[in-house]
Formats: sequence, structure tokens, C-alpha cells
Amino acid sequence: MKEILHWHLLSGKDTLEIVGSRRTGLSSDEIEGQKERYGINTRRKKKLVPWFTILFYQLSGPFILILLFAAGVSLFLGEFLDVFVIGVAILVNTALGFIEEYKADRSVAKLQDFLPREARVIRNGVVTVIPSEEIVVGDVLLLRSGDNVTADARILEAHDFTVDESSLTGESRPVEKQEYQLENEVSTSDQINMVFAGTVIVGGEARSVVVAVGMETQIGRVTTLVEDVKEEKTPLQNQLKVLARFIGVSVILLGVVVFTTGVLRGRDALEMLYVSVALAVAAVPEGLIVALTVILAISMQRILKRKALMRKLVATETLGSVSVICLDKTGTITTGKMSVAQIRLFEGIGTQEEIDLTIRSIVHVDTRTKNGEVVYSGSPTDTALFKSIESRITSIDAQISRIRDRLIFDSNNKFAASLVESNSGNYMYVIGAPDILLEKADMSEEEEQWARNTLQEMTQDGMRVVLACKKEVHNEKKLSVTDVGDLRIIGFIGLEDPIREDAAKSIMKARSAGLLPIMITGDHPETARLIAEEVGLLEKDSAIATGKELDTWEDHELESRVEDICVYARVMPQHKLAIIKALHARGKTVAMTGDGVNDAPAIKAADIGIVFGSGTDVAKETADMILLKNDFKTIIHAIREGRIVFENIRKVVTYLLIDSFSEIIIVMGALAFNTPLPILPAQILWINLVTDGLPSLALTFEPAEEGVMKEKPRKRNEPIMNAEMKTLIFFIGLLTATVILILFLWMQGRTTDIDHVRTFVFFILGIDSLIYVFATRKFRKSIFRSNPFENIWLVFAVFIGLGIQFLPYLIPVLREAFRLTPLNPIEWLVIFVIAISQLILIEIVKEIYHTRSNKKSL
Repeated sequence: MKEILHWHLLSGKDTLEIVGSRRTGLSSDEIEGQKERYGINTRRKKKLVPWFTILFYQLSGPFILILLFAAGVSLFLGEFLDVFVIGVAILVNTALGFIEEYKADRSVAKLQDFLPREARVIRNGVVTVIPSEEIVVGDVLLLRSGDNVTADARILEAHDFTVDESSLTGESRPVEKQEYQLENEVSTSDQINMVFAGTVIVGGEARSVVVAVGMETQIGRVTTLVEDVKEEKTPLQNQLKVLARFIGVSVILLGVVVFTTGVLRGRDALEMLYVSVALAVAAVPEGLIVALTVILAISMQRILKRKALMRKLVATETLGSVSVICLDKTGTITTGKMSVAQIRLFEGIGTQEEIDLTIRSIVHVDTRTKNGEVVYSGSPTDTALFKSIESRITSIDAQISRIRDRLIFDSNNKFAASLVESNSGNYMYVIGAPDILLEKADMSEEEEQWARNTLQEMTQDGMRVVLACKKEVHNEKKLSVTDVGDLRIIGFIGLEDPIREDAAKSIMKARSAGLLPIMITGDHPETARLIAEEVGLLEKDSAIATGKELDTWEDHELESRVEDICVYARVMPQHKLAIIKALHARGKTVAMTGDGVNDAPAIKAADIGIVFGSGTDVAKETADMILLKNDFKTIIHAIREGRIVFENIRKVVTYLLIDSFSEIIIVMGALAFNTPLPILPAQILWINLVTDGLPSLALTFEPAEEGVMKEKPRKRNEPIMNAEMKTLIFFIGLLTATVILILFLWMQGRTTDIDHVRTFVFFILGIDSLIYVFATRKFRKSIFRSNPFENIWLVFAVFIGLGIQFLPYLIPVLREAFRLTPLNPIEWLVIFVIAISQLILIEIVKEIYHTRSNKKSL
């Protein structure tokens, strides 16, 4: 069966013979044989990743491996409190990652549910309803208005049969189908004697024989193409992987150096193992994974309030790095509600009556009532034309005796025609693209000049223009393309899809944010140009490209031009993949909008795939974001939220790594001065995971800083840690560790109670981190020039964090486990004075850093 792909070139009789069927359907005895020969009507299920594989992947992360090593050594040394606290950190981080990965993998399986569940077939000469999964090649399908097509089939007979194939081919106009054998090879969208799985019957009825099921259908092949598109890791995933690898390698190297140096200097090997555990625990920001998950989850909810649903957690951050937005015109830039705006009749020939007859005899739109409102089934163009005559349909129908024949709209010919017997005579009415029909019209020079001028005036007004023509006929019973000639013009019909009120403002916001908005449409280049100019999309040096041009360009040609092109017209679905590929080659992060099955590969290939709420299930299952409100403004809001997410991630990373860096220096300093550890691994874990947990989570609620949408998008490969973060981490970490080491050495020289000194270090390190968190909440300006209560959650989190820090001190069991002793009032005063003084010093350094950076930029 796989080698038979050109069913439209075969007659119905030959098709039935090849698939081993007949017009009365298969017999019961033949069903099993057909299943064995051709397969069943289900698409290949995506192999789910076993739960234990996902769990192993979570446990194999660099951070977790370091903690597992530390737990193992602690167990060996008998430090059971350390083992317990490290185990809690591992459990929390692993559980969160496992749950998200498990849910994401299972959600993809929903892609398999796209096919409808039931179909009407003829078997043993009797009409019966069966589950769609039981359809086999050779089954005879009965299709009628409103049905979903369940398999690919060759039409055997059709009666006023039209099909909406937009989900598969991208063609918005319903296609009128017939049973006749085609003579030439044509594309899927022009195979008018075929129906395809996943499409919807708009009108009429037909009998057809199934020629392909399951993965061999057109929709099955598209699904295979979607599976073949490699799903790249998001920028955040890649950057976190680099960061984790850096920390992991650093810890291993430091651990080896520390252990070797200590042993060579005569220190006990078990003691050095314990020091290595402390170093490992200090290096790992245990609260980072939890904080990241919360940041992304909160941002998903914020985006949802803006009428956009994020399907993938990590994609929320990717929005912030988007540098190019590829937009469908309809629904995002325009309202998607087309209407007839103007009719220009040809003087002396054209009349409104003939415009009405032309539309009525050619345009096919079904109507039904739903919830008290009329619902129209048809393309936006056909629906607009139909609505323009809807109030006069009764009188129009009274003038039409019968319609002998029709020529359906063809994407190559770009016109449709009908052969009509009316009260005024027999006429062929034609409606279609003006540039095509004017070449087939019989006109004088003056008439032609009028037509060209009128067309130019209407297109310059931003209208989509179609031309209505007629031709008197005599004995024709059938129509062919060659009959469309010597036409007389009736008039031009101008349609418009109003531009959204906020479209121009959204384009301006996108450009000011350093984004490149690109409009992709199937419209005429001139119409696309006018709309683009009206919303400010087409700048002075911008270019327009058409699908035909893209077909002639080599990959490197498109890559060299892609950043200069803001409008693509007459574009087919396959061109979207080429555009994405070219933009990726230029290092761009791409958001792509779409809604049909045919758009699914491009949506998946984009960094952020965006699907309209009215889109197909297959498109939605491959998307990262689903628009519940189809406009450009929603996308801009989502990108802004993505930028805020990344900034808040940077703030959390900075805050937690300052702690880790300080603790590393403290442990290394103790080794250098040949002293006991100033702080125990369990105490480090308490500060990292418990005390700092709420403040790091509160940073996720940090509102956007000024200028977040005035900066250029970051590069795809830009690391999480930039120069400013490294400066803050190094300066604050070094300052904190230096102050604590000095105090540790001073106190150790005055007491033999190491637990008392460690208690002092434990509290100064924990309280200090709760104070300097305010220095990490603003990168662009000092906290002394901002509202300290702007993020009220952070204020609450710091106060609660102070309470948590004191829990081991106040609860006897924990106090004994953590080896804490009472501190005197002077020691408490020193702790808080140092913490506040350090915050002031940090803000002074930030001001100096920004002053120098601003001078360099000038």
C-alpha cells in the first residue's frame, strides 16, 4: 500500500479494485485480512519514558551527585544529623524535578487523541457505525455535513460536497469535492477527489473508499514530521546545565586539593573527609531548584491572567529571550472578522442584482444556530460575502432556476465559477483574483483603464479585492477552466479585516524592546504591504518577500536576508520552517504563531510555539503557549513576563551563590589557618535550605525593574551569570567570609569552647544573608532609591527567616543536635551591626559599579 500515493490519479473503480473492496463495502470475513495487510486506524503511540528513567535522570544531576557524595561520607563518619538534613535537600529537589518531568512526558501522549471516535461505514451492504480505530483500508465511508473525516479516502460519489481542510493544508476556503479522476499530479490541497483524516465536512454528502489509515494518512505523516523535529533544550536548561557543571567540577577539584593538602600537612584523613563534606555542602545552592520551580509556576499564572496559557514550565523563561516574533496576520494584527466594505460596479454593465447572483451561485456557507446565535461554516472571505447578501437571499433565490455546474476555487487558477439558469438568461458567473480575471476580460482600452485605476484605489485603501464577472452562455452543460474567458466585468468587491486598535502600539512596544516582529500571511503582497505600513511594521529599509521567492533562494541567501524582511506574503506552511531555520542560523530566539495541523512542525521547531485558542489539537499539543485572546498585545505581555522571570532567576542565583561562595571561603580559610571548621555541614544546610528558603522564594515575586522592556533581548547562549552578578557574588561573598573569619579567629583565641564560636558564626552567617538579600533585589539601582515595601513578600520572608534561624537555638532538641550554645547581648549586637554595615557597604559598591558602567556606555 505504501507505494500507492497517487490515488487522485486513479478512477474510483480502479481504487476499489486495488484496495480489494466494492461500493457495497467489505464483508465481515475480509476485515481481519485488511487489518493484517494494511494495519489499523491508530497513530503510533509515543513511547513514554519509564518513571525510573526519569527518577535516575533527576538523581544524576551534578548538584544531587555532590550531595549524595556528601551524605555517603557523612554516614561513614557517623554524622547522622548531616545525613538527615542532606537527605531532605536531595528529596525535595529530586521530587520537584521528577514530578515536572513525569507530567510533561505524559501530557505529550494526548497528541494521540486527535482522531474522532466514530464513523459511518458500509459493511456487508449495510450502514453501520463503528469506532474510528476499527476502520480498515477498503471500508466505504458515508460522509455528510458536520462529520469529522476519520481516514484518508478516495471519493466515489459526491453531492454538493465541501470540506474544510484548513487544519491540514492551511487553505482557509472550504474545498468543493467531486468524484472525477484527475489527470495531472497536484498537491494535497488540490486533490479534489480525496478526503483526509482530521478534516471536517462543511456541506453536502459523499461516499468514499478508505485508502490509508493510521500513520499512513496525511495527518499521520505530519505527526511523524513533528516527531522528527528535534526538540531543543531551552536557553535556561542549557545555562543551568553549564552552571551546575561548573559548580560540580569546581567542588571536585577543590575537594581533591583540600583533602590532599590537609593530609600532606599532617591532618587526619577522616577529618579531611569531613572538611570535604562541608565544602561540598557549602558549594551547592540547595534551594535553587525549588526557587526556580516556584518562579516559573508563578509566572505561568501571571501569563494566564493575561489570557495566555503556558504548556511547558521552562518555556516561561524562554519567552524572555525571544528576539523575533513571527505573526499570522489574521487574529493577531487584524481582528479576523472580515466584512464587505465597498462595491464598485462597472458603469453600464454591473448591477447590484448581478453581484448578488454571482455571490449566491458561487459562495457556499452553511449556517446553524448555537446558543441562540447564528454560526457560519465557511472561510472568512466566503462568510463575509455571504453575510452581505444574507438579508436578500429569498429574492435572489427566486431569480435562479437552477445551477447547472460549478468550478470550485483553485489555488492555482485563483477563481471560482458557476453556470446558472436565471430569469434573465443563462450566464456563467465568475469571482476571483482581479489580476487573473482582468486578463480574461473583454474590455476596451477605456474600460481597462477604469478597471486598473479602480483596483489600485481599492487596494491602496487596504482592502482585499475580488472581481465579479459574467459571460452569457448558450448550450454548455459542464464548465471547464478553458471556458473562463471573454468575460464582462460586473464590479469589484472590497473586503476588509479591520486592524486591531492596539496593533500599532504593540508593534512599537516590540521594536522598543529590541524585538523583530515579522508578519506572515497568505494575502497578496500589496495588501500585506498596506497593512504592514499602517501598523508601523514596515520600516524604511525593510523588505517584503513572497513564498515564490523563498522557493528560489538557497538556504544561505535566506539567512543573509532574513533579518531585513518584515513581511512574508503568499506564504505556504513549509516556508515557515525555512524562515525559522534561517533565523536560528543568525542566532535568534524565535516565537512562531499558527493554528493548523500543517503548522505543527514549525510551531515545534520554534523556540516558543504559539497557537490560537481556536487552533487544532495537534497544533496545541506541540505548542509552548496557547493564546486565549488572539492579539499581539498578549504576546508582548508574555514576553515581558519572561524577561521578569529571567531577571528574578538571576537575583535568586546571585543571592544563593553569595551564600555558597562565603561558606566555601570560610571552610578554605579554616584549612589555611589550620583551625577546626568554623561551621558544621548541618548548620550550612540549615542556612542554605531553611533560613534562606523563604527569602529566595520571595524574590520570585519581585516586580519588574524600570527599563526591562527597553533593553535588547539577550543572546541565546548568554550565561545566567553576567559581569554584575559575578562582581556582587565575589565582593559580598569575600567581604562576608573575611569578616566572619576574622571574628572566628579572634574568638577562638579567647575561648576553648568551639561550639560557642560556631554558634556565633552560624548566626552571623544566617542573619547576614537575611539582611543582604535586599541588596540583590535591585540590579539597576540602590535600595536607598527604591521602595523597600515594593515587594512586601520579601519583607515578610526576612522576618519569618529570622524566626526560622532561631528555631535550633530555642528548641532544646535542635539546640543539642546543632551543638549551639547561648550568646551574650554584646555578641548579638555585633552580629546585627555587622550585617547592617555590610548592606550599606554593598550598596555603595553597587553605585560605583553602575556609575562606571554608565560612563563606559556613553
